[in-house]
Amino acid sequence: MQRRAKSLVGQQADVELHLIGCLLLNEQRIDTVRNLVGSGDFASSTCEAIYRTACQLRGEGQPVNPLAIGTALGQQQCSELNIISTLAEALEAVPHDTHTDYYAGLVREYGTRRALQSKLLDKAGLVTDCSQPLDPAKLNFEDYATFRLNGASSGLKTKTLGSVEPTETAWLWPGRIPLGSLTLFSGEPGIGKTFAAADFAARVAMGWSWPDGSPGGEPRDVVFLSAEDNEETLSRRFEMLSCDRERIHILDSGIEEFIDGKFRDRFLNLQTDIGHLEELFERVPAAGLLILDTAADFMGNANQNRNDEVRAVYTPLARLAKRQNIAVLLLAHFNKNTATTQAIYRGMGSLAFVALARVSWGLFRDPEQKQRILFSQVKNNLGPPQPALAFEIVEPGLPAWEPDPVEVDSDQLLAERKPAPAKKSQRSRAKEWLTEQLAQHPVSVVTLRERAAGVNISWRTIERASSDLQVQKYKFGAGEEQAWMWTLEELRSF
Repeated sequence: MQRRAKSLVGQQADVELHLIGCLLLNEQRIDTVRNLVGSGDFASSTCEAIYRTACQLRGEGQPVNPLAIGTALGQQQCSELNIISTLAEALEAVPHDTHTDYYAGLVREYGTRRALQSKLLDKAGLVTDCSQPLDPAKLNFEDYATFRLNGASSGLKTKTLGSVEPTETAWLWPGRIPLGSLTLFSGEPGIGKTFAAADFAARVAMGWSWPDGSPGGEPRDVVFLSAEDNEETLSRRFEMLSCDRERIHILDSGIEEFIDGKFRDRFLNLQTDIGHLEELFERVPAAGLLILDTAADFMGNANQNRNDEVRAVYTPLARLAKRQNIAVLLLAHFNKNTATTQAIYRGMGSLAFVALARVSWGLFRDPEQKQRILFSQVKNNLGPPQPALAFEIVEPGLPAWEPDPVEVDSDQLLAERKPAPAKKSQRSRAKEWLTEQLAQHPVSVVTLRERAAGVNISWRTIERASSDLQVQKYKFGAGEEQAWMWTLEELRSF
């Protein structure tokens, strides 16, 4: 889509595209929007042409649709301004016309800012005494332009804490999973994160009490977005949990996108689809919990190891959680840093995941009972520390929680873990084997070859190992009985 050169006050092209999409979905909206937005408010010459033509068609009582707009503009303009592809983008950009007035207001605001900027540039030589406050009722355009030009007003707004009413933290699971915030839930692959998360979801959907005995609230809906399990697996899992599956929402398909002349589904991407997610919660007002399994799978092409990119993706989600008053549970794998004894550093990717989450939990295997899984707190910024809990996965894949808390913390669990012995290389094995063979006396090469065949070590590897060990090699005997001998002893004259 072609655009005019950007002004100092930036124009968000997506807003214009969204407004065009809304008007294409419901042409009756044009009747109210054209009283607010003029064609000159658009920064994109393509969107301006589409909007102007749509208003003209509506005024003439003709239908407003992509075909009618393309016909009215003609082949040459459609080609020069990429009209057809822009119309397709606009229709794909919005699922419905609910936010038409919102987008119209933004387009108008950006248009006004550009006009102001243009005036500012014309008046750049003016100097005004900005020490005196200006009366907004008497402030004309020129005064305002000069006032802003000389820096008497800042675009950075602040407010005092006195204007903010303190509120108590609301909890989905008292003390453990807060409403309106992100909660991180990490563990080794295969340890049971999804089983435990599904158990939490079932308790929310049914209003059941929590594993520590805390009372459940009113039944609420759950949005469960999984990149690892298909819908049949999830349905079977929640059926086994005796959960009302009508309260568990999953994606029926991906995000529909117009690509290469066709509508195609793509995976949910929080970089670009946070608006779609908010619309989903507007359609599911009873939702109390969102689960992402796993968090890294919904980041699009953002790098999970970069602090700034993780924050750019998940800060808007944290704000959505606050606006919708829902709990968000982010499932994540542990990283491979088994040397650390601090659980806060075991999270996958950037430390921003742990920093953004107000509460973080980890799953650890009990060092003494491998089937026993410990649900232990990593951090809690919203309340006092909570004791660990324990469960086992019983057939058919359901968590069986122990009623009593466990006196252990996450760092202690990492410190008690015994790392698995490193796998020895073939060359290391060959050196150990050869040392054993030559420990007592010299051995012939023929004998060594026969023995090596039984321990699955190649002769070439054994030869390299002999060089590492500085094995002494010599001929012994005479005639047909002469043979090469290897020894670790220093050679003497025989």
